[in-house]
Amino acid sequence: MSHELPVIRVINLDNFELDVDYYLKKEYADIGEAASELPALIEWINEQLQVMIETREMAKAKVKRCEAAAFFDLRDGGFALDFPGKQTDSAIGSAVDLQESVQEAAEDLAVLQGWVSRLTNLLETFRVKFDLIRSTEATRRKEYE
Repeated sequence: MSHELPVIRVINLDNFELDVDYYLKKEYADIGEAASELPALIEWINEQLQVMIETREMAKAKVKRCEAAAFFDLRDGGFALDFPGKQTDSAIGSAVDLQESVQEAAEDLAVLQGWVSRLTNLLETFRVKFDLIRSTEATRRKEYE
């Protein structure tokens, strides 16, 4: 019985196209080839993860700035123009979440959080792949002796 594995999408970051599917499904008959390719890929993923974490932290700060700006705009007269009802702190807080700038900043942050998660998991996946290859190679050597 043949089981087909799903195709893993290519990752395009920093002007590089990483064919994740190729490297994860590749059979490494020679540990030397794996030892030259996989650490380089792992380090590239590390670099991308660093950039994503830095960018995510800046995006978190942007969300806070957008929320603060929206709060003060609403508190200083914008609430009465856009929202019927009593202007309470709770109502202003809810109205802040409805502001387009806040929503856009939150969506950008969500994308970055997704990338951080994806790259963190991919890093672990490649480490496991490399460990399995080393283990397989050690087993082959032991059987050969």
